[in-house]
Amino acid sequence: MNKKSIFSSFWAVIIISLLALAITSHFGNAEVTLGESKIIASDTTWMKANGPYSLTENVLVNKGATLTIEADTTLNLNDYYLRVNGSLTIQLGVTINIKPVDGGSIQVNGVLTARGTSTRPIRINGANGQYSSSDYSSITFTQSGIINSNEKNSSGSIIENTVLRSTQIEIKNSLKITNNTLLDSDLIVLNGSPVISNNLIMSRISINGGSPAISNNKIISGFISFYGQNGGENAIITDNVISSAKTGMGKNTAAIWFGGSQGLGGHVLIQRNFITNNNEGIQIFRANNEELKTSLTIQNNTIVNNTVAVSVLSLHSPTIITNNIYNNSLNIKLSEDASTDINATYNWWGTTDTQAINRTIRDFKNNSEVGLVNFSPFLTAPNPYATPDPNAPPTTPNATPKQTPTPNPSTTSTPTATSSPAQTPIPAINQEPQQTEQLPIIIGSSIIIIVFGASLAFLVYLIKRK
Repeated sequence: MNKKSIFSSFWAVIIISLLALAITSHFGNAEVTLGESKIIASDTTWMKANGPYSLTENVLVNKGATLTIEADTTLNLNDYYLRVNGSLTIQLGVTINIKPVDGGSIQVNGVLTARGTSTRPIRINGANGQYSSSDYSSITFTQSGIINSNEKNSSGSIIENTVLRSTQIEIKNSLKITNNTLLDSDLIVLNGSPVISNNLIMSRISINGGSPAISNNKIISGFISFYGQNGGENAIITDNVISSAKTGMGKNTAAIWFGGSQGLGGHVLIQRNFITNNNEGIQIFRANNEELKTSLTIQNNTIVNNTVAVSVLSLHSPTIITNNIYNNSLNIKLSEDASTDINATYNWWGTTDTQAINRTIRDFKNNSEVGLVNFSPFLTAPNPYATPDPNAPPTTPNATPKQTPTPNPSTTSTPTATSSPAQTPIPAINQEPQQTEQLPIIIGSSIIIIVFGASLAFLVYLIKRK
């Protein structure tokens, strides 16, 4: 055998080995196809180049590990859940499809950071419509999640510049939700002190616990409801625009529902909101025939062009002060169990004619079984402070606002949660460590060694034949 043939054979061995390396390099990426139960125990990145990703089994991100979904990557959860005991970072432009048949979801026990931009938002797509059944696509934040302490040191979970469609978000911690678009995507607050601000919301915000601050949102074809489960909830609803409120079935409804709490204490402040074009602006109802045990202050709001501005159906006696309430078919309506007198002094009713104001109020004079609305003294001009202030920080509810005709918006601090509902158990996942990441590397390395050894033996054989 001549030298040229030997040289050619040598390069053939090198080329074959490189090809084997290229072919088996795919095995080193354990994230391309998730075909079995997956536990991520160290920092891992799912890259766009290897996507789209489709789960075929549940995935757990262990405590201490971070899973990063690279910018512009697509992830399909299918019928499985992604549980985050560590951290999940979702980069801008990512699309996540949660389209379950039996419970596809993201469960956050650690930290989720989802930050898009206005030009490259994150997109999270669910499967079903508003107020759907148990197979509703969901993201759940449990009480074990890290608290979002403040803006400068935001160590907790955040969703920002994200478009959420048909995805229910359950909140039990101090999540921050800001600058998002929520289309047919409910927010259910169960605990914690979440901040929900500067969003476009076309769905429901349901407050069942905790002390949320809901501010500077534009809520169209959706509504806010409060019915606490534990008592002591201190909710702030301030500086929002709420219009054209509808239920999930498309029926006109109230912009804000207040049903009190099952437990003692707590306060809800409704302040500096613009509430317009609704069937009812604010409805105070008696849930399950229970006595309402949460105080309510309605101050410095503009409530106009609704069928009924404030509807009271319970024994509750809210404080209604320094609002602009006018151009509604009825400004205040008492009915059903509303047998308590209502303090509604120092409001602007669109006129200084006492008889004209009285005609817009349905109370004892129309039905002897309900209470009387006391509206005098009243403002003689619109309250200029009764509009949303985009620069105002969240404020603490003021249970006894100052009784003065000169409006003075409160400027106190943010509330904290005082009670904790029981956590909802999360379905179990196999906790046995999986060797899905090391196994492909071992297989790939073995193939390279075998191919290289065989090629080298063949080369030696050719040399000996010479």
